[in-house]
Amino acid sequence: MHCKPEGKYESIALADAVYCAPDDPLYRAGGPDREGFDASFLNILPYECMDGINEKGLFVSIMKLDIKEGEQPGRFGVASSMLLRYMLDDCATVEEAIAKVDTAIVTPEDWQGCHVFVSDALDRYAVIESRNSIVTVVECDVVTNFYLASDDLRDYYRSGTLREDAIQMVDENGEQLYHFGYGHGYHRFVTIASQLNRFRKDGRTMMPESSALVILQSAVQNPYTESTGTSMTQYSAIYNNTRKTVTVWPFQHFGTAYRFDVYGNPLP
Repeated sequence: MHCKPEGKYESIALADAVYCAPDDPLYRAGGPDREGFDASFLNILPYECMDGINEKGLFVSIMKLDIKEGEQPGRFGVASSMLLRYMLDDCATVEEAIAKVDTAIVTPEDWQGCHVFVSDALDRYAVIESRNSIVTVVECDVVTNFYLASDDLRDYYRSGTLREDAIQMVDENGEQLYHFGYGHGYHRFVTIASQLNRFRKDGRTMMPESSALVILQSAVQNPYTESTGTSMTQYSAIYNNTRKTVTVWPFQHFGTAYRFDVYGNPLP
């Protein structure tokens, strides 16, 4: 989804069209290529983006979280994707994206149940979370689908079945490297974080795109995970904050890649 709103930053992002009408089988079966498809829903795609990058090199991604029983769910189903839109349109840096949480039309109460990962062309990054109306910012370079700002539950049960264990990572001194909160995604988190260590040097993490793709492939979720309430990996993407590009591999077809710059131009 290429956007160039007047007076705002230009951006390119990946939109989840199925999210527009999750009960319409035509969206899962090929969308506009199918007879009887209602294209009117596609008008809201700019506000259905899951991740994207703008002309300043600001990258934004939203990820779903589990809401613990008794806690406040989000009040507005698409509020997180609207917040992403505001950040891409108006913000150039991580600091501006964090500040946007206080000035966007949507409030923290609206988008609980998701957290937002942001990074910029100056090598800064952060995870922004809203839990029970409290916004927390965590400096972390790995994020999946559980709260990072708390460490309140190592594992939990759903309908009497253990959902997933948390694996704690520590440094050479035994100090905890990352926070683990409530939700799923621990094992994918550890899979990613453990592979990044070989690419860390002088406080930076740098790797060729081919290595990043290997890491993404190791953390995909297969279709069978939907039976446990976790969606399969619909696509994998690599964003380049400096070049302002995105490469995307759809539906785990890693032999097929689509590459674009922030201006919507296809790249070889």
